[in-house]
Order: sequence, then structure tokens, then C-alpha cells
Amino acid sequence: MPARLQTMYDTRPCILLDLSQTGAQIGLREPLKKGADVILLFKDIDQFGTVVRCAESQEGSINGINFETPLSKEDVLQIRRYTDYYEAHTIRDLKGEARAWVSGAKR
Repeated sequence: MPARLQTMYDTRPCILLDLSQTGAQIGLREPLKKGADVILLFKDIDQFGTVVRCAESQEGSINGINFETPLSKEDVLQIRRYTDYYEAHTIRDLKGEARAWVSGAKR
């Protein structure tokens, strides 16, 4: 899921890959330093945390964040439900675009 990550210096787009009550795994173009303080911004949630893991690859980086205070179980479930809806909605839109392109309705 697309999200934003606020650091001391900037706010950057990220991908929320995994979420639990105590932390998150996010994908970024540029890695963060272990120990960096961040705020994960997603929907109505602004969650403060610290980077505890960072793995780099040619495509970007995967960063693990440990939250200062855990999210409620309800918040995690709400985000997961939203994620399911978002994925289904995105796939439906992409299929519609592909059908329109194949039929020549859109260029």
C-alpha cells in the first residue's frame, strides 16, 4: 500500500509491505539508517517509530520499523481490510483500462 514516511529531514513516499501492532516493513527507494526516528503516515494513522532493520537491493530498500507505542488491534484490522479493498479496486481499474485499450476505446 502506498504510504508516506516522515523523517527529521523530509517526507517521502513509501510502500507499506507488512504491518503488525508493534511495527511495519516498508519499501523505499533510498534506505534509511538503522536507529533513525520516523513517523509512518497512512490514512488516519501517524505512528512514531525507529528503524531497526535495513536491507538494500538494486530496486530499493526494505526497512523494518519498531513502533514506540503499539497500534490497537482494531487499527491493524482496519488497515488490512482497507488494503484488501484497495487491491481489488486497483485490479478492477487495471482490467478496465486493458479492455478499453484492446477495444480501441482509449489511446
